Amino acid sequence: KMNTHLYYSVKVTDSKGKVLKKFTRKSRSYVTAYNEMLSTQMTVTAESILDTGNTARNLTPGSTSDMDCLGAVNNSLYGTVIGTGSTAVTISDYKLAAQIAHGTGAGQMSHALASRTASAVVGSTASFTITRIITNSSGAPIIVAECGIYSKYAGAGPYYFCLIRDVLTSTISVPNGGSITIVYTMKATV
Repeated sequence: KMNTHLYYSVKVTDSKGKVLKKFTRKSRSYVTAYNEMLSTQMTVTAESILDTGNTARNLTPGSTSDMDCLGAVNNSLYGTVIGTGSTAVTISDYKLAAQIAHGTGAGQMSHALASRTASAVVGSTASFTITRIITNSSGAPIIVAECGIYSKYAGAGPYYFCLIRDVLTSTISVPNGGSITIVYTMKATV
């Protein structure tokens, strides 16, 4: 019997690096585009998938970066993303409810380059992580209520797709000068 697991960890620090909040939760929030992207790759078959702008995109598999989830520095279009929306997750979600954009203006946060750990096997579990630090330089605290992962399809686009969306069990205030670190861990156990 094989089990797949998805977890997200959240750490909030103040401007001096002091940890204000830290927790890990089990995610149950792969959404439709994740399954459609996986199907496209595994069956080498084109499929129409809703992007984060709610536009159907006909994807043809084969690009080496069809599911790029390692967001670039200063870019909130893909990679780990956060938002202020608390609408319950549905399987048909194609974006966060209210994403926080990249920047230093009111309500914006600065997105660092995402990183990953290579897939590793320990015992009967294979896993890897995707980590991103997002810093608040807006001049005021920002409340975070959701997180997720957007992928970038480089083919004819680029186009961006919401693969994962989680609503936090309680909102988190990220102080000005502070940061939030999100770590997604994907595991498969046999």
